[in-house]
Amino acid sequence: MRQNAKAAMRMIDPPAPADSPPGAQPADNAQGVFRQDAGGVFVQVDARAAGLLGYTEAELTGLHYSVLHFEDGLTRAQHNFAERLAGNAGTIEYRLRRKDGTPAWIAVSSVPHVDAAGNCIGVTGFLSDVGQRRRLENLAEQERRLLRLIAAHCPLSAVAEDLCMTLANVSRRPLQVAVMLADGPYLTCLVAPGLPPRYRAEHAGLPLATSGRACAEAVRSSRIVIVADTAGPDAAPETAALRRDYGIGAVWAYPIVQGGETLGALVLLPRTAGEPDTEDERTIRFALEVARLALAHERKAEALRLSEQRFRDYAELSADWYWEQDAEFRFTYMSGGVYNKGGFRVTDSLGKTRWELPVEGVSEAQWAEHRAQLDRREVFRNLTYLIRTADGSQRWYSISGKPVFGADGGFLGYRGIGRDITEQVQAEQKIAGLAASLETRVRLRTAALEEANRELDAFNFSVSHDLRTPLRAIEGFSQALLEDHHERLDPAGQDHLRRIVAATTRMGELIEALYDLSRLSRAQLFLRPVDLSALARELAAELGEREPGRRLEFVVEETPAAEGDARLLRIALANLLGNAWKYTAKTGCGRIVFGARLDDRSRCVYFVRDNGAGFDMRFADKLFRMFHRLHREEEFSGQGVGLTTARRIVTRHGGRIWAEAAQGAGATFFFTLWEEAALRNEILQPADEGWVLPEA
Repeated sequence: MRQNAKAAMRMIDPPAPADSPPGAQPADNAQGVFRQDAGGVFVQVDARAAGLLGYTEAELTGLHYSVLHFEDGLTRAQHNFAERLAGNAGTIEYRLRRKDGTPAWIAVSSVPHVDAAGNCIGVTGFLSDVGQRRRLENLAEQERRLLRLIAAHCPLSAVAEDLCMTLANVSRRPLQVAVMLADGPYLTCLVAPGLPPRYRAEHAGLPLATSGRACAEAVRSSRIVIVADTAGPDAAPETAALRRDYGIGAVWAYPIVQGGETLGALVLLPRTAGEPDTEDERTIRFALEVARLALAHERKAEALRLSEQRFRDYAELSADWYWEQDAEFRFTYMSGGVYNKGGFRVTDSLGKTRWELPVEGVSEAQWAEHRAQLDRREVFRNLTYLIRTADGSQRWYSISGKPVFGADGGFLGYRGIGRDITEQVQAEQKIAGLAASLETRVRLRTAALEEANRELDAFNFSVSHDLRTPLRAIEGFSQALLEDHHERLDPAGQDHLRRIVAATTRMGELIEALYDLSRLSRAQLFLRPVDLSALARELAAELGEREPGRRLEFVVEETPAAEGDARLLRIALANLLGNAWKYTAKTGCGRIVFGARLDDRSRCVYFVRDNGAGFDMRFADKLFRMFHRLHREEEFSGQGVGLTTARRIVTRHGGRIWAEAAQGAGATFFFTLWEEAALRNEILQPADEGWVLPEA
């Protein structure tokens, strides 16, 4: 039965406790603009303003404001309109019904418009939907009230009962609420107002470890438990009894967690089946926070502080502030109290132009350009300035504005918005500082690398020169002994000398290969389109000329043109094809294929495939190491540098190289170029011919 009960439950991890309920900063600042004539008729509205009232622009234009359905009566609206005509600006909030009958809370911020003679010609204002803020303020007020009960040391049961009744009242759907307390291994119903007393009796002393009820599962798992339908086929008998005995359609159990410990559960019992939606979750989170603070009574002082902070936050919902100027660019309106959000003292700012205010951070040239924009009646955006506050700190602001014209086309002034961008400016300054520091470090490291490369070139030349001289001497004297004193040496001595000559020859080849590899790693890349298939055909012909009697099929497919250094790519391809040529020498009928394919990211992957000796993939990690060879010298000759060289060249071209093989069944070498195009574009520099990649 416990298994069936679990099947009917959906468990969700609860959100982390927040300092404020969801939506504490709602997007209620979507504004619309309107104008009315002196008689109260809408003469101009934008689409947003009309939509907030449930009309289209065409429907609302020409209507008198009295056609709107003010739920608190028309008298208040008439009084406020008269105040505007009398020359007083202001903001008022109305509860009204839109054209389609849906309720709405609308804030109206308006100012009188006067003509040149000082006569009021109408009202201009903004409309904002403040419904979500109003709902949040109601929740905040309820929270404050409940937290006052906690701070006043009211009994926990009284606070919990008040919380349950408040939650039931503010919910958009009919439901009952209960609070459960964890008491050791048991769970007990603390309060359940609105439900018969026997509900509490049935939920007294529930064993947490074995009970199949949703509230017990929520406390046991510390997760939200949702039973969307108490009449569902998998519902536990206890859950089904809720519908039969109490008319409950669903069970939503939320754990109350404090400091990592689950103290109990908040249980919501809607009358109808279903799951909580976003509005429900917002209300429930408010209730959970209060319940958490009530159950953790020792934190009541902190709870009150957080609540006061929330209340102040709700009063400042928007990060923006608003302003208006007349035709002479003097401020006629600024939103805010004594100090608005732009850092200005409002009473000291009205009647002044922006450049008469204590603004810093704007150069003379910027002021000139700004004033030229205003004279041209252009929209301006993101003019930034600095204000030094009373405490000596600096705040950066960004303002934008647009010109306002009258019905006759006459210029009336500007209106716009401002925003505090201090954190953004500070972040940009920090990033700029980091970038400058990084550039300095890169220059220093690049200079050090170039110096190290020059020293390495000199060392390589010195080593190769100093090693070649004694090797030539050893080889020369050994050859002289063989030629001039042949008759004095027995067969063993002659064999020793031949071994010395062969060893010095091999040592010379290794020194030359190492020197070439060192130069390849630092040489500049001259990038051009390269036909790798044409290169492969040339190399195949050269290999065939070395061993004209060799039986081997060489297949060169047409491949997409590559971009790279033709000389270095030829060396890399020569090493890969030479490898295939060498390791197919003991195959009856050798076959070498050069081609290309696309990988799962549509990148070109070139390959060289042969049916030669192959190798054991267990040793593939050693394949591209210097001097590491997977076959003995007696089987296949070589220095163990060719694949290392190929890998260096491919890596310098922003690619990868790898191999797949089987012992005795051939091998395939794959390579790519410029896997990340952004890397190629970043490191290229223009040259007289083609493009030059800086030395590695």
